[in-house]
Parts: sequence; structure tokens; C-alpha cells
Amino acid sequence: METEEFPDYSQNFMEMMEDITKRLNAMEEKQCANSKQNKEIATPNVNDVMHRIIIENKELKRHVKELEKIIKENQNTKETTIKTPTFSETMSNNITTRVVHPFPPPHNKFINLFKRGNITIRTQRDGEKPFRNMSPEQIVLTVEEALGIIDEKVNDQKIEIKSMIRYESGDIRLLTKDRMQSRWLLENRHLWTHLADPLFITSQSLYLVLIHSVPIYFEAEDELFIQEFFSENNIPREAMKR
Repeated sequence: METEEFPDYSQNFMEMMEDITKRLNAMEEKQCANSKQNKEIATPNVNDVMHRIIIENKELKRHVKELEKIIKENQNTKETTIKTPTFSETMSNNITTRVVHPFPPPHNKFINLFKRGNITIRTQRDGEKPFRNMSPEQIVLTVEEALGIIDEKVNDQKIEIKSMIRYESGDIRLLTKDRMQSRWLLENRHLWTHLADPLFITSQSLYLVLIHSVPIYFEAEDELFIQEFFSENNIPREAMKR
């Protein structure tokens, strides 16, 4: 959009100011001349002088009002004038800012590969507790020796036991390098537990299922109840047939 051009009143303003200045200077010169020639020349009529002063004041007021009007018009035109944007401003407004997005976060499945694994192996409640009178360091060394006997590896890496916790019930919690190693220890616990301690006897799990909820009432002969129980705990239907 093009900017509307308004007339320049600066020249008129200067001419008006010069006219006012000339008039004031002329009045001062007349007063000075009258004061010097007061003795030689007769004093003019007072009414004529006052009449001339009134006329000069009216002219001065009229010029001042015209000057104020011109200044107000210039101020209003500056406020209403629409500035035409430059080419650089137009291009900068059209160009969208590119936001550099960081790399997406890794999935939980990928993160879990680097997390430490831990498992809890239950012991028999009615028998003697394994690893009696042994410190946690000794238990870790004993478990590693038992794993060395079967010489089992996960992803071509030897299973490493980082630490362990023994509960009052006799259950043992093992912390491994990653979750894949801990899962192998849990699924194949029947292969190495008795090698670590003859009293540490475990059975092979037929179905590796985590039970989330166990009701107080349990009826094994009710098929509808069993189906609902299996579905709530995400147990496959193949396990129901077996």
C-alpha cells in the first residue's frame, strides 16, 4: 500500500513568522522614533495609536490561530499515515522460523536393555534355608562358581552377579548386569541353584506368568471362573488346556 503524501507547510510557517517579526520590529522602531522626537514633534492622538495597536493584535492572533491549526493538521496526518513495509520487512514476516527439534527420546524397550536386572528366587518354606552362615560376598562368589560349571552365556557374555540381598524368609534377590541375564537366571534356576547350595533346590517353571491379582475365593473346577481369572492376569489360553 502506497503512503499518501501531504503538502509541506513548513514554507508557509516560515513566511508567517517572518511577517510577524517584521511587524514587531516596525512597532519597536516607531516607539523609539516617537520617544526621540517627542520634544520636536507633537504627540499623536492617543486614540489613533490604540486603534492601530488593536488592529495589530488582531492580526497577530489570527496568524497564531492559523499556525496552531496547521500544527494540529500535521499531527493528525502523521498518526493516520500508514507506513509501507519495506521489502526486507515483508520477507522477514513471510519466512517462518525453523525450529531445530532434538532427537526423539528412545523407547522404553531400548532403555530397559541398559537397566540393571534383578530377580527374587524363592526357597522352600518347610526346609532348611540355603547359604546359612554365609556373607553376601561369599554367596555372590558361590553363585558365580555354579554358573561357571554350566558355562552358560547370554549374548556371548558371561553372567555377572553385581550384588545380592538375602531376606529373613531365606529368599534371595540377585542383581545382574542387565535384564536379559536376570531373566535367564530366573527361567533356568533349576539348572544352577542346587550347584550353588544343595539345599537351594528349585523347580522348573512350566509357565512364566506374573499373577497380578489373586482372589480370596478360588474355584479350580469352575471353568467360567478360571477363564475370567486367566483373562485378568493376561495368561494365554493354551495354559488353560494344559
